[in-house]
Amino acid sequence: MKLQHKIAGTILLPLAAAAMSTAAHAEFSMGGYVAAEFSLDTVSDGDSTDVNGSAVKSRFNLKQTNLGSSNATILFEGDYYGNGNQGNLRMRHALVMVDGWKIGQTWSSAANLNGILPTVDFVALTGGSAYANRHPMIAKEVDMGGSKLSFGVEDWGKSTAGEDGPVIPDLAAGFTTKMGDVSLFAGGALVNENDSKGENANWVHISASAKMAMSDSMKAVLSVTKTGNDDIDADWTAVSGGMGMGFGGGLSANAMAEVKSFGASGAEDQATVFVNAFYKMPSGLEFGAEIQNITDAAGMEGDDRTNFNVQGKYAF
Repeated sequence: MKLQHKIAGTILLPLAAAAMSTAAHAEFSMGGYVAAEFSLDTVSDGDSTDVNGSAVKSRFNLKQTNLGSSNATILFEGDYYGNGNQGNLRMRHALVMVDGWKIGQTWSSAANLNGILPTVDFVALTGGSAYANRHPMIAKEVDMGGSKLSFGVEDWGKSTAGEDGPVIPDLAAGFTTKMGDVSLFAGGALVNENDSKGENANWVHISASAKMAMSDSMKAVLSVTKTGNDDIDADWTAVSGGMGMGFGGGLSANAMAEVKSFGASGAEDQATVFVNAFYKMPSGLEFGAEIQNITDAAGMEGDDRTNFNVQGKYAF
């Protein structure tokens, strides 16, 4: 989400006024979007069909740049997707960036943002091959001239109440680079968690992706993620491939398929396929439609599920 629309000095917002009084060159901006989504969910057993409408994806963000002599940037972003999609305010980002340091909560250094295509259901594949997660962190980003390396300590939230939790912070790192028309990402994390016996255990999360611009209006992506530990019943590997295309006149479409294998043996598979289309009007109003099919939705021989989603959105 791009942060846009700088606040004019005549608009008396306390945050903007305070920033301008301490740093004349500082710039304040705000942005976000308002969205409403309706979904039709059907489970293969034939006994479950449900229609739901929601506006909880709507979000807002505030950004202050060029603070102090070090030109720090502060970002806050929230939406209403908290507490199990009940419309409660949720913190997405709360971050200060200065001299290459990232302190607060934002995308993990190991988050595979490079492997994501636009979706209506914004959690479509983020739990699988294109694993995009946000965590509290103290991290350092190093600009390597066309490439970036990010690394630091994070908290992946894997402690268990009433039991001994992790004894060291989680460690994460990610590397991004571009080779011609191909953007590459590789990341990994050492995560600490209680295992099935309530004892501390470590496991490794690794993820990689490639995104290739095949033309000015077409791109292809390929992602893979391996994560978890069989002792904590959360061991899986996911691979996906997809393509996005712009048709001009505000019309675009995307398609993606993923196979996710559970367990140490990889014997239980879950397959996900989604296809969507978006139309953005000259006014900025955008409509999207998406169909998503999940085979063996629960892993472990679960039911198949089909989701049809439509969305209206306006970004500001």
